[in-house]
Amino acid sequence: MIDLKHVKTFLTIQQRGSFSAAADWLDIAQPTVSLHIKSLEKSLGYPLFERIGKGAVITPAGNRFLPSAQEMVRLATEAQTLTADQHQLSGELKLCVVQSICTYKMPPILQQFRAKHPAVRLQVTVNRPSTYMLQQLRAGDFDAAIVLEAPFDIPSLDSKPLWSDQLQVVVHPRHYLAQKPTIKLSQLATESMIFPEWSAHYRRVFERRLQEQEIVPKAILEIDNMEAIKQCVMIGMGLAILPRYAIEQEVANGLLVPLTIDRFKLSVTAQLIWHKEKIMNQPAKEFIDMMVNRVPPNKI
Repeated sequence: MIDLKHVKTFLTIQQRGSFSAAADWLDIAQPTVSLHIKSLEKSLGYPLFERIGKGAVITPAGNRFLPSAQEMVRLATEAQTLTADQHQLSGELKLCVVQSICTYKMPPILQQFRAKHPAVRLQVTVNRPSTYMLQQLRAGDFDAAIVLEAPFDIPSLDSKPLWSDQLQVVVHPRHYLAQKPTIKLSQLATESMIFPEWSAHYRRVFERRLQEQEIVPKAILEIDNMEAIKQCVMIGMGLAILPRYAIEQEVANGLLVPLTIDRFKLSVTAQLIWHKEKIMNQPAKEFIDMMVNRVPPNKI
């Protein structure tokens, strides 16, 4: 039997010119190198090197063996690559994610999944109402969805809370309310509010709170893009209610100021949703498993 490790040692000596240089290159003791060659020579039945001074000169028989040794290592490497490819996950993963989560939360999640499964084709659909996502999940058009919604009970769907975030009212740093340590929610009645579209869950949560206290903002501007909403607030066009995760950078840079509102505390929870009865492909199973075991819901 020819040991592939001994063949690699033979090739290293031939390339480096001596037993000691090969030992340094392979990071093993020189006596080990000698043992490898002796064992290989015994298996082949002929000498491979002649030692001349501190060097090693390949023998004619060693020269004849050289192409075979190189081919053995090449084939072994190729076989290992084929084995790795067989174990590499492939296929397609189709996700539907609300816009804000896709923008501020998904990049590191997708990076983590792609690093583990580089051959999987990822398809992420964004900016769809939650009702649409749930319908498409039930129809089997997506493998999973991540939404901002209150807990629900749909028999065909399963869900897992991922994280929770506070909702915060933000203003331009020079807005007069930004200078106040605390305000009352009723003071928002004299302000212009910039809202996302009605299908956004966090807008509905906030407006229900306003309605409970019979508060009607002076004016409402509706924009179906969170980045555009922040830009409008940053030039002083009004106030906005946004999840904390979406404004962290702007608050840290002093571009937006979150208001402290007396007895006001609202939060939204991101949920992973998938069809209980759909036959999942392996990429979908891997993604759901990664998300279910990845992040416990935050405590606000």
